[in-house]
Amino acid sequence: MNSTFAPTIADSTTYQYGRELSRVLVVPVHQFPPVTTCLFGNVSEKFLIVQPLPINIEQDTDQSYVISDDIFLVYGEGNTRLKAIEDYTNSLMEFYTLVEKGAADNQFDGKTLSHLKAYIQPK
Repeated sequence: MNSTFAPTIADSTTYQYGRELSRVLVVPVHQFPPVTTCLFGNVSEKFLIVQPLPINIEQDTDQSYVISDDIFLVYGEGNTRLKAIEDYTNSLMEFYTLVEKGAADNQFDGKTLSHLKAYIQPK
């Protein structure tokens, strides 16, 4: 079992008597290794993922889930895997919309939009 060590906070009695106590609280940590999978197909009413998009699924220490990708650096989170994936796809679509708006005025956004379009197409 994996454990992490965190010092506890001394209570008022410890300070009252002037003792220095070195106490340690052992807290079990249940973390699972990240899982990599791909998104593909319909992800919203407006967008379609046309090329498999690798995503990482990780469970946080509070048992919630974090979904992220290593290509566009977008993430989503939720109490369940499904909620985290929904939040991730919403964040990805917002990112697409923002980059698309800035692409006309910004060369960097134009290149990013081209890269996004290799994975995501509006319906």
